[in-house]
Amino acid sequence: MPRIIWDVTLEVVGPVKVSRSLNMLQAKGFDTNDQFYSDVLIKSSRNGLTANITAYAPTAEIAYKAALYFFGNMIDVLCFKIDVPLNLYHITANSIGGVGYPIKRILDSHTIEESFRTAREYSIDENKSTLLRAMGWYRKGLTSSDPIDKFLAFWNVIQSLGAKFHTPTERTTNGAINQIFQCFIDYFGDQASWGLEDRWINTMHDMRNRLAHGGITVDIHTIEDVAGKNEVLRTQANFLLHKICDRF
Repeated sequence: MPRIIWDVTLEVVGPVKVSRSLNMLQAKGFDTNDQFYSDVLIKSSRNGLTANITAYAPTAEIAYKAALYFFGNMIDVLCFKIDVPLNLYHITANSIGGVGYPIKRILDSHTIEESFRTAREYSIDENKSTLLRAMGWYRKGLTSSDPIDKFLAFWNVIQSLGAKFHTPTERTTNGAINQIFQCFIDYFGDQASWGLEDRWINTMHDMRNRLAHGGITVDIHTIEDVAGKNEVLRTQANFLLHKICDRF
């Protein structure tokens, strides 16, 4: 039975553009012995980028999900690399028009192709898949307009990295705080060089638990408190993710 080919259009909304239209062939799937590929066409749009992606699937719904997963992984990596918020949408008749961005970062083909390669490498390597998930959380933190969602997303970057990439010690068997603390020591050095409050990890972890499990009243004072912590949290999440990626 011949494979059905779909063309899926996705919109990347953010302050970016490409210097010229990019037409590329990108590997998909996990079987290197029977590899298949997608044609990817990326063009600038008023609100960022428009991508057309070929997908092989029995239905339009499955084709959309496959394209969104494949292209979304690349956008997670790209968002982390250039550190600007990038939202990913499926183009429909009701898609928002928007007014566009007056200032945009120009992306070259190397940056996008490298993001595709990194996303694929991380997705098929069990030891690196945590990095790709962390980049997904980082993008969610950058794109969310809700300060609490931002906080939870950026903290998930740090907690997932701490759980995976710490040096095991007797203390790290006692939970997430000790794992994150050891991970910071492994990648940032002695605590005195972090430039953070002595109990910063404990404070952030406690706030995360209270926000996630309803242990705190969410009012204007809570929102202001959380919002005031988000930039430092974003910086630390970005720094730690870069440090770990640099070792691979």
